[in-house]
Amino acid sequence: MTISLPIGGPMPVLYPGTTFKAGYRITWPEDAPTTAGFAPVIRSAAGRTFDGKHRQMVIDYAPASGVAPGEIRADVSLSPGNLLEAVTQPNPETGGTRVFVTFDPGPRKMVEFRVQPRHLGQPVGETWLYRWTPE
Repeated sequence: MTISLPIGGPMPVLYPGTTFKAGYRITWPEDAPTTAGFAPVIRSAAGRTFDGKHRQMVIDYAPASGVAPGEIRADVSLSPGNLLEAVTQPNPETGGTRVFVTFDPGPRKMVEFRVQPRHLGQPVGETWLYRWTPE
C-alpha cells in the first residue's frame, strides 16, 4: 500500500509495514528562483567597525531594477541586541547597494537579523536573514 501526502492537507496516519512516499526539492542560494526585478544579495560579511568598538554586518546587493542605489533605504531589525546604526549607500564596485548594520549584542550569545532594501516603502531586493553568534 502507498500513501501520498497532499500538499497543505492533513498528515495521514502511518501504519507499520506500509510504504510512505514523499518528495522534496533542495535549492542552493545561487539556484533559488528569484523574483523578477528584485536585487539579490551578492555578498555579506561580519566584522567590527574601523575603530573596533562595535560589531558590524555588511550586505551587498546587486542593482535593483529601475531604482538608483542612492534612493534605496534598508528596513533593518534584529533581536535580541541593539541596533546602533543602519547605513545604506551606493556600491560603485557592483553598481548596487551596500548596507552597513552596526549593532551591540550585549551579553547575548545570538542575534537574528532581518534586512530588506526598500524604495518608497516597497521592497526592491531580497530579504537577508542571518543568525549571528560570537567568535
